[in-house]
Parts: sequence; structure tokens; C-alpha cells
Amino acid sequence: MLNLKNNKRAGIIEWGDEMKGLFLAILGAVTAWFAISFFTNDWDTTGLIYLILGIVVGYQVRKQNKEKSADDAL
Repeated sequence: MLNLKNNKRAGIIEWGDEMKGLFLAILGAVTAWFAISFFTNDWDTTGLIYLILGIVVGYQVRKQNKEKSADDAL
């Protein structure tokens, strides 16, 4: 989650560990796709879109499982 509580005036957004991990995974996928596409001259984005969609869906499933297990612990 984004934490905007103390940093509104400075314009700084603090990212939580999970959101930072999601962002870095997507950034890594885009960087790898760009490097591979540059050297192979194949700029097909279908695989990249599927990979990013899989990363986001996996993030959402993990988040729901954490919330569900926290509710079960109560």
C-alpha cells in the first residue's frame, strides 16, 4: 500500500514492501523483454502482456490468501 500520511507536502510516496516487489517484478520483465527484443529484432508484446498479467494476478491471489489466513487466525 502507498503511505501518504507524512509525505504529502514533499510529494514523496513511500511504497510498501509488497508493492515495491510487484513494481520491480514488472520493471524487470519489461527490461528483459526490451533487451531480448532489441537483440532479436522481434518486438512482439503478447508474451510481455501475458507475463505482466500473470504477475498481477499472482500478486492479487497472494494478497487474498494473506488476508484470509489472517482472518482465520482470529
